[in-house]
Amino acid sequence: MDSVEATVEQPKRHDAEFVAAACDFLGPLSGDDTTADNPVKEAGATAAKKAPPCIESSSSDENDNEDNNQGNDDAANDQDDEDDEDDADDMAEFQPKPQPNLSKSESKMPDFFDQLESEWVGSFNKRMSVPYKDYDSSSALGKINWDHYALVENDESIRKGHHAICPLIRNRKTGQLYRCKIVSCSRIHFNLTTLGFKEQEYDEEIRSYLLERQFLFAFDHPFVRNGLGFFTDNNFNFGVLMEDFPHGTLLDYYEKLESGKIVCQFKEEEVRMIAAQIILALEYLHSVGCVHRDIQASNILVDARGYIKLTDFAITTTLKPGDKLFSVTCFRYYAAPEYFSDKGYGYPVDFYAFGLMLYELLTRECFSDQEDIFDCDGSVDWGILPEELAALLRERKLAEKAAATMQGSAAVAVDDKASNDSQLLPEDHAVPSEPARNFVDDCLIYEPEFRPDRNCARFYDWFDGIDFEKLYCKTLDLPWQPTKIVSYQAKPDEEYPLSLILDDKPVPPELQPFTHLF
Repeated sequence: MDSVEATVEQPKRHDAEFVAAACDFLGPLSGDDTTADNPVKEAGATAAKKAPPCIESSSSDENDNEDNNQGNDDAANDQDDEDDEDDADDMAEFQPKPQPNLSKSESKMPDFFDQLESEWVGSFNKRMSVPYKDYDSSSALGKINWDHYALVENDESIRKGHHAICPLIRNRKTGQLYRCKIVSCSRIHFNLTTLGFKEQEYDEEIRSYLLERQFLFAFDHPFVRNGLGFFTDNNFNFGVLMEDFPHGTLLDYYEKLESGKIVCQFKEEEVRMIAAQIILALEYLHSVGCVHRDIQASNILVDARGYIKLTDFAITTTLKPGDKLFSVTCFRYYAAPEYFSDKGYGYPVDFYAFGLMLYELLTRECFSDQEDIFDCDGSVDWGILPEELAALLRERKLAEKAAATMQGSAAVAVDDKASNDSQLLPEDHAVPSEPARNFVDDCLIYEPEFRPDRNCARFYDWFDGIDFEKLYCKTLDLPWQPTKIVSYQAKPDEEYPLSLILDDKPVPPELQPFTHLF
């Protein structure tokens, strides 16, 4: 039989068909001795089962032959074992590896976070089961008495969304400012009718509005925003009081140039510490079974010390183990490719969006389309890398020296420092370090199962040297602190009527059956 030599190349990123074909060809690589569905091991096992030829001889020769045959059997078995090990090693070399750039072998969380995870899950499940009528007694601000609070910004400056408004509220007794998110029944009714929902679909849609309120009550993590007080008034306006972040979000530190480009000026070490905090936030969300689905710079709040909080849970949802999500509810700009497949998606979509956001922060420029950041082979385009730049400089210097030699003039002599690196680089071009590029590369792998997850993200080389326990406890001095105030700056005696934010319209008849949910 003619032998056929098979050549297997390393799988390329964004090539799901090749990965599937390679797995089918190589078969399972489990640690047991099973040979089923594995043609390489099955062939080796079949050869090992063949008995040695039977040789007739005298009794004395028979004993010698038995000893020799036994030795031959042992040698054959040893050789077969070695062949099997070689086959396994060869196949393992080509087996696609999740998190290809994760160099550390440890993937288990340290004891500190291992213990925290069980506490997170227990606390989250317990608070998610609390009925809304009991939120007052279980929240930091207790029952909201509007006589103790005042609206401190006018209607023009109040932030307004599709289904909510977010005014700035001051506690008259303490002077503390809070950001209040208020949803009214009339606004919900307007949105449902405008979008064409039928009355039988109201229940599910209204519950989706209320799910964010549940999350804000249940979340308890230093890098995830939560609610401090909850209320529902007689007209079924319902809302939540939260910590105010006058320094805004990461997006507030982006800048639009006259050319139309949107840029930012974060240094890599600053981005690294921001990324470490977001990883801890995603660890928490994914451990309690939540998929955020909207990771982007505008949803990363920053405080005066540079610590972050992940916010905006309007499209956040829960995911049970083994289940998949299929609804395409996301911001297209940061959408993972599996959003648009019929196989469903899960937690990896958050790390994909996270990788896109980090790409912007590290390269200091927003992309206009996801295709702009990938090369034709599916790998991330980082522009001119340091090693490529060095090669270009060497080639140019050699060319200049050759030109000087041909002209026979010493006046064209080239100094090693004479080459201007900036001529080879685009303006404001930022090249991240290799560990930073490796982490982002893995976040942007096409196959979701190969991306980092909550169990291994912190173990990438890029995060070496960060004390995550101290970071979690907020006892580290961070390299970046915000430099501007973006929230409305209310005067000490500034107040406006609450009627600007509390709708006094009666509940629409179509929503009357659902008021018990509010």
